[in-house]
Amino acid sequence: MKYFVSIAFILFASSVSAQMGPSDYLNMGIQKFEEKQYNQANFYFDKALELNDTYASAYYMKSKSLKEKNDFEEALKNVDKAILYEIDKSSYMADYLLLKGYISIELGDVQKVNQAIKTLREDYGNSSRVMAAAGALSAQHERYYEAIDFISKAISLDPDNSAYYAQRSQLKYKIYEEAHGWKVYDEILQDINTAIALNPDNYQYYEFRSELYANDDEPLKALQDYDRMIGLNPSNSDAYTKRGIYYMSNDQYQKAIQDFNSSIKNNPTNELSYLYKALCEHNNSRHNTAYDDFSKSIEILEAKRNTKYWTDSDHTELGQSYLYRGHTAYSIGHRMNACVDFRKAYEIGIKKAANYYRKYCGL
Repeated sequence: MKYFVSIAFILFASSVSAQMGPSDYLNMGIQKFEEKQYNQANFYFDKALELNDTYASAYYMKSKSLKEKNDFEEALKNVDKAILYEIDKSSYMADYLLLKGYISIELGDVQKVNQAIKTLREDYGNSSRVMAAAGALSAQHERYYEAIDFISKAISLDPDNSAYYAQRSQLKYKIYEEAHGWKVYDEILQDINTAIALNPDNYQYYEFRSELYANDDEPLKALQDYDRMIGLNPSNSDAYTKRGIYYMSNDQYQKAIQDFNSSIKNNPTNELSYLYKALCEHNNSRHNTAYDDFSKSIEILEAKRNTKYWTDSDHTELGQSYLYRGHTAYSIGHRMNACVDFRKAYEIGIKKAANYYRKYCGL
């Protein structure tokens, strides 16, 4: 089937080639790029370059497409050609330099990264957009103090842009532990508060601030931000999960269960909501429901295991799910199932599961 689709694609491309110019091919390539069909996008970019081998925009877009395919060497060659042939040395060139910087990071070429950043600073210091983008490039290279300098420059050029304050706030948070100072924390909070004042309907800003409040042991302020997040985007599961955890930690189990149910409705694969909902059900002595929820958490996590999306926190959550399901199984008289779960929890790395195995399983 894929063979016939490819044939049809080539025939279609051939039939229209006689009446199309370089910009037409470029636009078709951009459309395919936005659809994440990178091979077809590159086909059109190559057609544009066959008709105009100094077409900087086509080299640039082909470089972006190759970068998405992790072909960084070829991506670098193409962005270098875009830089070589670009006539307009304004913001287009800045975009090319930024792309070259990101590609050079992937290739581990520090010298090229430094050169791109140096040129951006010297030639485009009066563009807030370019300064903010240069800050993002420096941050990608884990040069956070330099990134903050770039964003501060962007703010001085465009003080009403909420995104710049949010960006600087997040960068300062990166260095917060290193700085060990309340002054830095106050600056982080001040920047995100300014971002919210300028753009009070941005979900991500409240999400970031709620994390600050939660980490700084200000749960009531975090709760207010969770409420705001849900008001702005009631279909996002994460805010319900976080608010549910707040209610659970304050023994408001029924409110927590309602939020976890809303989270699961919006995202049926949110294993964390199943895990916490199960804990609430267990504390409310609804052990059969809790057992089913623990099982669902385990099912989702086991399906995710051994994939590229698996994380250390997933590993811990899986072990905890087995441990807690073991407790619940024992509570409803399923001793053998409980012993199996305790053993699995221990094998995953939950050391205290061994104590429960010895206590409840007679060994």
